[in-house]
Amino acid sequence: FDVVVSRFTTRRLKPHPEPLLFAAKQLGTVPERCLMVGDTTPDMKAAVAAGAIPVGVLCGFGTRDELLKAGAHIVLDHTREVVQLMGVS
Repeated sequence: FDVVVSRFTTRRLKPHPEPLLFAAKQLGTVPERCLMVGDTTPDMKAAVAAGAIPVGVLCGFGTRDELLKAGAHIVLDHTREVVQLMGVS
């Protein structure tokens, strides 16, 4: 990974957008060009607040309904499906 953001990187944690905004800045891009892949409601809320594209995954804690209600644009069964979503082979 080019950038890793942990609970110690920024002052505020998800669902605040600060961790996502920090990551986008470190990558030299804008949040609108980023996927936020997560398995919890705070993950989706942080993505929406940052302007990133919220992608839920069901291999963790959240349910499909919870993730969609929190703003997920799509919910995948597993993180391995992110590669297919991005069209990368």
